[in-house]
Amino acid sequence: MGKVILGILIGLALGVVGAMTMGGGAAIGVGVATGLSAGVCTTLKGAQAENLITAEQADRSSTA
Repeated sequence: MGKVILGILIGLALGVVGAMTMGGGAAIGVGVATGLSAGVCTTLKGAQAENLITAEQADRSSTA
């Protein structure tokens, strides 16, 4: 469960850093999208490592 929380925090941090360095309205959106994408990926990998979801469930949730 700790890896899942860590994944969420990493995603938020990447989004904030990306938004701050790019500046501007559209660039903030790109930074947030990048951070969320990275956060979702890390969260899914963490959930798989903790045996909270299977690989098939991760594939379905990442393509939905």
